[in-house]
Amino acid sequence: MTQSFQIRRAHPIDANALAEVHMESIRSIGVKFYAEEVVREWGAPRDGTPYLNAMQHGQIFFVACSSSVVDGSILGFSSWRIEDARHRIAVYVSDSASRKGIGSALFQAAEEIARVQGAREIHVDSSLAAVEFYLRKGFEKISSGEHAMRSGMRMGCVFMRKSIDSGEASISPSN
Repeated sequence: MTQSFQIRRAHPIDANALAEVHMESIRSIGVKFYAEEVVREWGAPRDGTPYLNAMQHGQIFFVACSSSVVDGSILGFSSWRIEDARHRIAVYVSDSASRKGIGSALFQAAEEIARVQGAREIHVDSSLAAVEFYLRKGFEKISSGEHAMRSGMRMGCVFMRKSIDSGEASISPSN
């Protein structure tokens, strides 16, 4: 059964839902690639405050929403930001939404904003769970490494980049 969804720009009111889908994605998909203690810290309970703060500082989020009139829930999100003079994106989907084209659609929205903003390349610090996804999207591995979490615990990741053409974009940053 194909899941019907739509992609839209996230609003501040979506911040708590972003936190929920982020935690659910980590806890359900991350557990297949990381030790329990890593997943427990990475997927620790959180509210929408960090996402709201990120929005207020220029990070752009997109959400995939169920097209169901009854449900309308957020199935995943992507984001774009500039950090250390690099265009960076991230994509998270709920386990129930994985492998249904939702992550790809969210990725496309984030990549398009990067293109609109003049990016020549995009960088990700990919979780081990997402490496194959990013490779299919045209990224190349730069190196393997570790990401430091809030407590100082480290988790494996893969630093990746993708060259993009910053030609004509099909959406504007205000969408």
